[in-house]
Amino acid sequence: MAHMLRLTGLLLAWSLATVGHAQDLPKALKGPLRAAQLPPSAMTLYVQALDRPQTPRLAHRAQIPLNPASVMKLVTTFAALDTLGPQFTWKTRFLAQGTLQQGTLRGPLFIKGSGDPKWVVERIAADLAALNATGLRTIEGDLILDRSVFDLPYQSPSAFDGDGLRPYNATPDGLLVNFKAPVVSLAAPSSGTELAVSISPPIADLVIQNNATVEEGDCGDWSSRLSIAYKDAYTLAVDGRYRRACSTKTWSVAFVDPDSFAPRVLKALLTEAGITVKGAVRYGNSPPDARLLYEGSSLPLESVIADINQFSNNVMARQLFLTLGAQNRPTTTLEHAQSTVQAWWAKSFAATTPPPILDNGSGLSRSERITAKALVSLLEKAGQHPYGSAFEASLSHVGLDAGTTKHLVNRPGMAALTGRAALKTGTLVDVKSIAGYVTGDSGQRYAVVAIINHPKARDNGNTVIDAFLRWVVDDIPTPTRTVAQRKKSKGR
Repeated sequence: MAHMLRLTGLLLAWSLATVGHAQDLPKALKGPLRAAQLPPSAMTLYVQALDRPQTPRLAHRAQIPLNPASVMKLVTTFAALDTLGPQFTWKTRFLAQGTLQQGTLRGPLFIKGSGDPKWVVERIAADLAALNATGLRTIEGDLILDRSVFDLPYQSPSAFDGDGLRPYNATPDGLLVNFKAPVVSLAAPSSGTELAVSISPPIADLVIQNNATVEEGDCGDWSSRLSIAYKDAYTLAVDGRYRRACSTKTWSVAFVDPDSFAPRVLKALLTEAGITVKGAVRYGNSPPDARLLYEGSSLPLESVIADINQFSNNVMARQLFLTLGAQNRPTTTLEHAQSTVQAWWAKSFAATTPPPILDNGSGLSRSERITAKALVSLLEKAGQHPYGSAFEASLSHVGLDAGTTKHLVNRPGMAALTGRAALKTGTLVDVKSIAGYVTGDSGQRYAVVAIINHPKARDNGNTVIDAFLRWVVDDIPTPTRTVAQRKKSKGR
């Protein structure tokens, strides 16, 4: 807490010393701000040509620290790239005590996690198939899950906003299994009224009560006619009506009892892999003398950060943030991660660039803060970094991928950004933000940041962000435009 208060004081002093340096807003933004009922004081903006680092095109309240929401993931992912490298992997180790004879382990099996952010059902199944290939068929002892790499106090998934069944609220775990969230699949038959319901990954001893019926009609807002809810940790009820025209849909919902999720999923998946567990499945620590049966590797870091930034995956970002604190430590805490990233920032950026205030590194936080100028400094450094291409590839490319900007091109005037913007978005109830790289009509590449903190930010902020991005792109003075460029501008 003292560390956070000290950083808050530094940022406040910096912002007070530089608050008078705000530029007047461009005309293109004043109208959208008024229409959105957002005051200029609710917004911070910075636009910097990448080849002219000393002369910002726009700096509006750029030294005022604001809550960036998920844009804070840029700090976590770039720190990880810089310190761990794009090919870094997490290891999941399968360790045994006792003898293994004729396929039977006469003792416990330990699964020791290292914080893999994406140990999902397909990869778990592959690791268990490899474990089966060692000859293991029966575990007479207990299956013990070791998640001790992260030393974290209990936090309810409902703590942030009271909605603990939303997958974005999943809490980090040293042995994270499928984001603690199963996916319910729904499939309408070509005839008849029985809806097919399945769940992945399988959860041992879970019963699905399927009372939904299939009817005719347009698919429309299919989820509003359906209820998928846990009655308890052993019963999932599906009720309501489902249209045949909807064909197949999926619904991701966090498990109602997060602590029992990994034990029950792993027990079910081991059974599917042909390995029987006769003992209990429980949490515990693996002893130093346990011998290695098999070691699985995660996806490389460059793939993980693409998921984090393109799809704004909070629990993956939190896993990565904690992983930074776990380097050279057998066990890490949130405080270790915070101090590690702060030390990296101090080493990587000039003393005149104020550090961020960090909580969990994902932006799913009420306390995280950063300035627009600091974010642009990060974007500039990343653009010149040996791993800069991996960092930019991790962003959502407007009109080209299925990331968080996929709907941006459908908003009025935004189609011109297709293929010309790589961005990270952020949204909380009172935050709307965006940061990344944009290419203007002139061919100039810019690092851009816009953050709005206001009670109307989530509902009204998109039109202002859109106007800001259009203004960044529209960077050729009118008298020098060609006829084709003028027509293109009018088309936006």
